[in-house]
Amino acid sequence: MRGPSTDLFISNVRKPHPGCADGSMKICLLSLKNNFNKDIGQGVQRYMYELWKGLDGIMREPDVLDKTELGFGNNNFVRKASFTLSSLFHDFRGYDIVHTPAPIMYNPKRLGKAQMVTTVHELVLVDDNSAYAKAIAKTKKGFSMADRFGGLVYKKAIKQILNSDHVITTSTLVRDEVVKLGFDRDRISIVNVGIDNRFIIEPKSRKTGKFTVGYLGGHIPRKNVGFAINAFRKIKDPDLEFKIYGKGSEHDNLVKLADGDKRIKFMGFAPENKIVKVYDSFDVLVHPTLYAGFELEIIEAQSRGIPVIICKFGIIPKEVRKYCFEAEDEAHAASIIEDLKENGYDKKKMNEAKEYAKRFTWSRCAKETLGVYDNILNN
Repeated sequence: MRGPSTDLFISNVRKPHPGCADGSMKICLLSLKNNFNKDIGQGVQRYMYELWKGLDGIMREPDVLDKTELGFGNNNFVRKASFTLSSLFHDFRGYDIVHTPAPIMYNPKRLGKAQMVTTVHELVLVDDNSAYAKAIAKTKKGFSMADRFGGLVYKKAIKQILNSDHVITTSTLVRDEVVKLGFDRDRISIVNVGIDNRFIIEPKSRKTGKFTVGYLGGHIPRKNVGFAINAFRKIKDPDLEFKIYGKGSEHDNLVKLADGDKRIKFMGFAPENKIVKVYDSFDVLVHPTLYAGFELEIIEAQSRGIPVIICKFGIIPKEVRKYCFEAEDEAHAASIIEDLKENGYDKKKMNEAKEYAKRFTWSRCAKETLGVYDNILNN
């Protein structure tokens, strides 16, 4: 089962690239305004910030790394429309690689010899043949309105993906989905995302008090949070509590589903500067997403020694689900929670999961991405 690759070493001494004018590489990281902001906390933006910071730390002169942000406004549609318009007037011809760390639904006109690289994090396709559709079918609920709107957005993004010279995916699952779109497998590289040093430092002490079930993530249909709430409510133990972090379109429905159970607490967004403490307050993380391109929350929790329960029929990459408890249904999830409360988390399995999770780092992500650039320019 594939984890992060261990055979890649990036030297601080750059090898000259014969295809580049002076032997150096000139890279442009390109995205929407404010997408490289480390304080946003969302997965894709975190990736952009960490990638830029990591590359900046390992690239050496005469190589060039530019971070270019285009567009304006807070509305997502306005930002993307203004990005597309302003990109028409932006000259990328001085670069060897223009890398968009997430699809923005456009294709730049003034690229010159630059190679276009796009990172694909997930493909939530409203298509009966997609991985997500297979998971949705098992819930017997069908696609939500949010799914259908997202499907339209992805159809636009697919054009950019297929017109790229090279694609980076965050997992084997996403790689296989991109291949299904018709993209050449030989022009796809897998670079897993990672965790930072905050998650690797051992906690000073383990929590005591009530046994806490946790969830951290979006409140949208795809995340399947209702599964976790229903599983928790099957357990009548008053010494349990369920802390649910995050917000989203399904939030009000989830509050109704909790039906006044005082053990269930909706905590709002988890503060980015206290995110490790949030994880350390959990005894178990229930993360029943139906589809995920990677899902950092699982790796982050495991790096803190916290057991993670997922839906067995959820589509999650094999790199991420390796050490998870897989629940067949809500009743099974409830029984796993009860067993963990009664008997604890097996230390051998916990240590294996912790060490595995700690291999997914942002520094490795940056080094492997730089290796992708090397391969593109050398070939």
